[in-house]
Amino acid sequence: MKEISLSLLDAFLASLLFLAISVPQAVVSQESAPPTVTNGKRVFNRSCSACHDTSGVTAKSGPELKNYYRRQPRPADATVRAIIQQGKGKMPAFNTLSKAQTGDLVAYLKTL
Repeated sequence: MKEISLSLLDAFLASLLFLAISVPQAVVSQESAPPTVTNGKRVFNRSCSACHDTSGVTAKSGPELKNYYRRQPRPADATVRAIIQQGKGKMPAFNTLSKAQTGDLVAYLKTL
């Protein structure tokens, strides 16, 4: 009976050790998750689509963003993030967007 109790205790301790190692990794992974195009599209539709078009067909008050990252010279990510966060010309600042949302938006713009 003592052998069974010891092996159960060993299994329990091993499980605790596994959790202690894996949980911090999961938290770090969520904090440093790469930008996602899907989230960026959601941000675009909610915050940008009223003024910017991505189809190349509709004329809206803001510039067309289709092929934005294919322009020469190619815009730097930091410049695009600054424009989003601080605004430029008639475009208002979107400083309520988090860094993650801004990164997701930049990732989406690169796919257009």
